[in-house]
Amino acid sequence: MPHWRTLIEKEFLGAWDLVDDEMRPREITVTIEAVKSEALKTRESPAARRRCVLTFTRAHKRMIANTTNCEIIEAMYGSNVRGWVGKRVTLYQGDVKNPKGKGTVKGVRVRPTIPAGPGEELKSRDVDPAIRAAQGFRCS
Repeated sequence: MPHWRTLIEKEFLGAWDLVDDEMRPREITVTIEAVKSEALKTRESPAARRRCVLTFTRAHKRMIANTTNCEIIEAMYGSNVRGWVGKRVTLYQGDVKNPKGKGTVKGVRVRPTIPAGPGEELKSRDVDPAIRAAQGFRCS
């Protein structure tokens, strides 16, 4: 059974995207295609805040890179984000501080080592069409 978050349209990568067909956590090596700063709004921060957003080759979703992930990539490839383009990183599920309060939640993390293998395709998981239709969205 898919993770409930896969039933909601999400533009950005989440830990729930880093699973195999049996829903077990998996690592994936991806190639950075672009690094941009974008003003993003969230429910917790309705005023737009600038975020570092990574786009990957062969991936449908982008990733909001937090400070920790940016520092890890910097340690591997330098502080100039132009130098990150074309480089590979390995993504995995890791425990991160819960932004809504106590404890931890699963988040996307970057391994602090340069991957040896090639970049992979990060497959998009479609939203369930029946649930989308029930929510009033048109299914194609």
